[in-house]
Amino acid sequence: SIAAQNRLIIMVLLMMVVVPFVATPLDSRKTGMAALVCEGFGVLLLVTMMWRKRPDLSKESVVGFFKTGANTPVVLYLALVAISLARSPHFLYSVQEALRIASGAIVYFVVLYHFRRSEHISKALDLLVYISIGVSAVAFAQYANSPSSAHTATGLFGDHQLLGSFLMLLLPFVAVSAMTEQNSNRA
Repeated sequence: SIAAQNRLIIMVLLMMVVVPFVATPLDSRKTGMAALVCEGFGVLLLVTMMWRKRPDLSKESVVGFFKTGANTPVVLYLALVAISLARSPHFLYSVQEALRIASGAIVYFVVLYHFRRSEHISKALDLLVYISIGVSAVAFAQYANSPSSAHTATGLFGDHQLLGSFLMLLLPFVAVSAMTEQNSNRA
C-alpha cells in the first residue's frame, strides 16, 4: 500500500538524519550508539517491509530479483558475512557487525524498491546536501571553539578522519546534485 511505502521512505530519510547527528559518538563511552541506532532502523525497515505484504517466492520473481540492479552481489556479500559470522572467534562482536551490514543491505533494498518517483530521490539528495552542510557547520563551530593546542575539526565524530570520511562519502551525491540542478531560482 501507499501508506506503508511512505512509511519506509520516511524511515530512511529519518535514518539519514538521526545516524550522523544523534548517534555519532561524541566521546568514547557512546561508541556503540551509532551501530545500535543503525541496527534498530534496519530492524524497523525489515519489519515494515515484511508486514506490508507476503514475499512472492515464485521462480519468476526470484529470477527477476537476482537480475535487478546489484541484488546478486548484495546477496552474495550477505552470504559471505553469514559464513564469516559462523566462523568468527569473536561471535558477539561479529553479530553486531553483521547486523550493521545487514541494515545497510535493507536500506539498499528499500531505496531500490520503494523510492519509485523522482521526487523521492530528489528529497533524499536534498536531505544529503542539508546533512553535509549541517555536519560541516558543527565541525566549523567545534574547530573555532577548540583550544589552540587541539585545533582539529572533528565535529560530532570525535575524530577528524571519521569526519573527513563521512563528508567524502557525501561528496559524490552533493556534486551530482549540484551538476544536475535544473531549476535555478537564483537572480
